[in-house]
Amino acid sequence: LYEDSGVFGVVVGNDYFTWFQDCIPTFTGSNLLKENEIENLKSRYARKVENLRSRDLDTEIIILMVPSPMRIYAEHVPSYIQQTDGITLTDQFNEAMKEAGITVIDLRDVMFAHKYDPFKIFHRTDSHWSEYGAYFGYIELMNYIAKKFPDAAPRPASDFEFYNKKVNYGDIYATLGLGRTELKEYSVFVNFKFNPPGGFRNIYNGDSLVIDHNVTGKSHVTESNLRGLNLPTAYIMRDSFCGPIFNFLTDRFSAITWQAMWDYTFDIYRISQAKPDYLIYIINERNIKNIMYE
Repeated sequence: LYEDSGVFGVVVGNDYFTWFQDCIPTFTGSNLLKENEIENLKSRYARKVENLRSRDLDTEIIILMVPSPMRIYAEHVPSYIQQTDGITLTDQFNEAMKEAGITVIDLRDVMFAHKYDPFKIFHRTDSHWSEYGAYFGYIELMNYIAKKFPDAAPRPASDFEFYNKKVNYGDIYATLGLGRTELKEYSVFVNFKFNPPGGFRNIYNGDSLVIDHNVTGKSHVTESNLRGLNLPTAYIMRDSFCGPIFNFLTDRFSAITWQAMWDYTFDIYRISQAKPDYLIYIINERNIKNIMYE
């Protein structure tokens, strides 16, 4: 498996690190945009901002960009896959967004800073970040929003208890066709010392790292159970990386409209009905291609 990249669409690296094969193009720099494509991308997203303003909405669009674990743990990638030392699609996308008037919160630096913490920020046998990694995404996002809405600042670290546990492997090794109990991973989970709106939602499928997207993935609205605070509202579009950060966010906004996972349709009518202070995209960099043309 280590020597044969692409088996079942999976790359297996050192020490059981694994990635889906669609992480490779951005890692190697083989999927760069041409100049006209960059300009079209900027125009497309600038129009989203203009559409919001045409509805008298002061909504700020934020891209919460989660790096690929292949980028963070490049030293474990097989040597025949060479990381680019130049510009990447992520760099191009982030710069285009900024020029279109959109805020980008790029989590690469914070993920690098915590890559070898006692708790994992990414699982090795699953394609997603852990709840510990998502915690730092939550911190970065809410610290930014707290500049305008101080009551929305992230909760103190003492409100969360992280712990390690041995469970069955995640979605990548499942793709390889192994039996559910043939490989274990020692990874991190979280207990909340407070009750988030709707209760704490266990996102995992049984005693494994595989995320059950039915738990959080459908279109719905959550409302904070906190009172007497000046909290913002949000409209969130997301890929599957939203699952591990979901519980962290629900009480930091007075209301969140969650568009169904993987639905990136910019429906100005639905958005204007929600009147959000923030329109937030939660996206992993290997999924940038899914929102470039929406």
